[in-house]
Amino acid sequence: MDEGFELPVHYNGKELLFPAKFVRFGYSYRIEVNVNGTTVSFEKDEQREWRAIEPSDSQTSNTFNKELLLAIAASMD
Repeated sequence: MDEGFELPVHYNGKELLFPAKFVRFGYSYRIEVNVNGTTVSFEKDEQREWRAIEPSDSQTSNTFNKELLLAIAASMD
């Protein structure tokens, strides 16, 4: 299941492509997306919506644009 693909994301009037892959996680899976050189994991929440899992490194997590992460999550549906 650990297959790579390009994830198209519409953001600020542009279509961006991010490298991504499915990763098994227990009985479920996550999608790991390479966002400008940093891997961000996305998983389904209790409402079955995609959410980003913030990196444990606090410096890295502060550099992400929340609107971009929301756009990436929305493109997965």
